[in-house]
Amino acid sequence: MTLNNIKKSKPVRHGTDSAYSYHSCRCSGCTAAHAAASRDWRARRRAGLPTKSSQLCRDETPPRTSDIYWAAGFLEGEGSFTRAGHDRRCLVVAAAQRNRMPLDRLRALFGGSLARREYRGRRAYHTWQVSAARARGLVLTLYMCLSAERQAQVRRAMGRRDQARPE
Repeated sequence: MTLNNIKKSKPVRHGTDSAYSYHSCRCSGCTAAHAAASRDWRARRRAGLPTKSSQLCRDETPPRTSDIYWAAGFLEGEGSFTRAGHDRRCLVVAAAQRNRMPLDRLRALFGGSLARREYRGRRAYHTWQVSAARARGLVLTLYMCLSAERQAQVRRAMGRRDQARPE
């Protein structure tokens, strides 16, 4: 029985650390990739640098004004502002694209996670998302740059009503 028969939904990409770690592949390419990832992790740990990918993704410099306007325009057209979680209380800002480059830029500016998705018979695409406190900070930063429709979507996602609260 081969590894590709075990996981029928997604073929194993050989020569990667994830194939070694999650699919128990011990071919020479996967073993070398795992050894390199382990060396990098140990070197980062010894140097006191972040070791988790969520800590590595964001630059320490704040975004420029032009970056904020670019992100607002991009999320205006391609983004979504929703709530998620078992109790629907967690704010999520997400975007999906076939071209990964704009999503890499969002991740570098605001953090979050990137994932590659593919369905049977369709081209693969990438998704970026940020949630919880980081999503709230992003939304508050971009709010004034968004259209009235997107602002209403943000208010709904944050649990605020369109009307003023009674006093």
